[in-house]
Amino acid sequence: MITYRSLDEAADRILTVLKDFIGTNTLFIATNDGLDNTIIRAFNRDEQIVKEGEAIPFMQSYCSLVLQNRSSYLYISDTTTHPLSIDMDITSQLGACSFIGVPIMTSTNQCYGTICAMDRQDLELNDTHIGLLQAMASLFSYVVELEQTTLIDSLTGLYNRNYLKRIRSEEINVEKDLVFLFIDIDDFKSINDTYGHDVGDQVLIEFAKRLNRNMRDSDAIIRMGGDEFLVIVDYWAETDGEVEVIAERIMSLMKEPFTIDNHSINLTMSIGISRREEKEDQSIQHLLKIADHNMYDVKKNGKSAYKYM
Repeated sequence: MITYRSLDEAADRILTVLKDFIGTNTLFIATNDGLDNTIIRAFNRDEQIVKEGEAIPFMQSYCSLVLQNRSSYLYISDTTTHPLSIDMDITSQLGACSFIGVPIMTSTNQCYGTICAMDRQDLELNDTHIGLLQAMASLFSYVVELEQTTLIDSLTGLYNRNYLKRIRSEEINVEKDLVFLFIDIDDFKSINDTYGHDVGDQVLIEFAKRLNRNMRDSDAIIRMGGDEFLVIVDYWAETDGEVEVIAERIMSLMKEPFTIDNHSINLTMSIGISRREEKEDQSIQHLLKIADHNMYDVKKNGKSAYKYM
């Protein structure tokens, strides 16, 4: 059985296969979240038509045409004359290209992204080439769903502890300045005892939504289990005072009560914080221990606060 450690590795393997069998100049895999279309992996044989890591508004991308087309693939022989692409800004920027895109569809019929090929010349693709693109899209969809099952918390939709294990084992972002915020909802057991576990679950779901709305896409939010959460922030400022700003913003998420089944529930949280500045020689495991220790210090000293030192 073929296994992949990550979506990035799967994307790398897929493009390696495709470039050996399809002689086009450019191949790429893109993901979309409904707002942006992001090129997660790209191969350019000669001319760089597509840049890896580039993100543009989804509706301004050729990948949006693939989704709107609602068929197994979309082929455009000349983007400057085809009615779907002639008036797009990206066509003005790139000039004449041929394009084919295959949707990456999940089992719930959601379009996760696309696998695409482009060239300055007409893409001379036969049924075998198109079938290979479709097979690779199906494979990538399988990997996407497998990773989501493995790494996503089924209750809140946040990352779970398996994602943290991956970070620890691979030391992701080792060169970056990272802030770790270990969060524990104070006295959460009393919610379950008073209102029942169903209400407790709804509180956790709502808290996860509040976190998601108030953190950046580049920040990782992990449900550690029960009522414990970890936020990993890709830090961008220079002064320690900014760390407190992040903590205060998260603390403010408890200002509004949680309204569940006509119950108005007021909660607080305790946060322990640690930070690794760029190129500091501290492991993620060590920083997690510091944040965890700081959180328990807050618990012992009255709760409803944060500690960073």
